[in-house]
Amino acid sequence: MGCPSGTVRPAGPGRRSETRGNRGGKAPDPARRQGMPSRGAAGKERVSELAQATKKALAAALKELLGQKPFHKITISDITEQCGVNRMTFYYHFHDIYDLAQWAFQEEAAALLDGSLSAENWEGWFLSFLKELRRNRPQMANICRSLRREELERRMCELAEQILRPTLDQELGDCPVPEGDWSFVVHFYTYALVAMLLEWIADGMKTEPEVLARRLNTICSGGIRRAAQDFREGEPPLPETK
Repeated sequence: MGCPSGTVRPAGPGRRSETRGNRGGKAPDPARRQGMPSRGAAGKERVSELAQATKKALAAALKELLGQKPFHKITISDITEQCGVNRMTFYYHFHDIYDLAQWAFQEEAAALLDGSLSAENWEGWFLSFLKELRRNRPQMANICRSLRREELERRMCELAEQILRPTLDQELGDCPVPEGDWSFVVHFYTYALVAMLLEWIADGMKTEPEVLARRLNTICSGGIRRAAQDFREGEPPLPETK
């Protein structure tokens, strides 16, 4: 996807060759390796830490800007000025603002997971996740208003499936379900959950997180297991259409 209006994506190898230009910015720039070990595990680890810190600073800048203006009006220059780095530093880490937004969302979701999501703990994880979304209500509402519904749904479903698939596989256990049937179940629940979340956000998050988490848990904890059982005991699957 192209960059939003007001941004310029550098072409060719220059996109990943940032080595200078960050004059006292707030976020550390891993491309500035002066004075750092160039070889060995310690040097690589240090560069990795700086890269992660820079990406987090860019994500924090985007989050702050989302509280001030619509997503589609935020430019890369806005983010880099807010963060205190230059544009080439941004392109060193991300393709465009959508790439940054997806990374930021995935990082927050991973932090919420932190080993807490399991087939036995759907409700607890849903509750933590919904509360976090509610704490960021202005930013979430901003994104939903700024992006087309189908675009937002597609991106969220791709991300949600990456996050939820391991736990859904855990829910399946050793139940011998054909891969095609199981992928259908995973897609179904992923899209259903994302649709419910988007509807909740669009409605102003009026339903209390505790209520919605309990409802989602009821559907997921038993429904997935029953679907797997039904596919296992049903007739052999039809061949996939090519």
